[in-house]
Amino acid sequence: MKYSDIVDYTGLPTGAVHEVSVKFANIETCSIVVPQLKNIFSDMDVQEWRELILGISMYFAFTDFMEVVILAIFLFVLSFGIINTMLTAMLERTLELGILGAIGMCKGKRFNMIMLETVFMTLPGSIIGMILGVVSVMLLQKSVIIGVKNFTSSNEYYIRLFDSRGNRGTK
Repeated sequence: MKYSDIVDYTGLPTGAVHEVSVKFANIETCSIVVPQLKNIFSDMDVQEWRELILGISMYFAFTDFMEVVILAIFLFVLSFGIINTMLTAMLERTLELGILGAIGMCKGKRFNMIMLETVFMTLPGSIIGMILGVVSVMLLQKSVIIGVKNFTSSNEYYIRLFDSRGNRGTK
């Protein structure tokens, strides 16, 4: 809408500014510039998009929290899988461990042997799993970003300037 079309309905004097939106190409720039703008325009209320759109901001915070919860559940379930594998390996090797004890290997050394085997099994598996996970996320991230860009008009972030009384830039 053109300024000349709506100025009569706002009640603002000619040339007055009601609101100023500043567009940034990425969210990191917005987080850096907003404190600087708050210092420059101390008599105005400078708000970042997180303050303007609380629902979306809370949604992002909740999503971050749920990612941690889901990751904790996955790791908990994964630990049971590793424990089950090692328990099965020990039960299958009862005879071997008994013979090692019979020829003089103490319980502590047998325990250390089993623990080292566990470490040597889980360490390479963890490294390979992390590499595959990072590669998978990178591939999925590229396809999701392309999909999101197709549905949005832009990826710009906004801040707004308000005066200290809550009026939107009537200075």
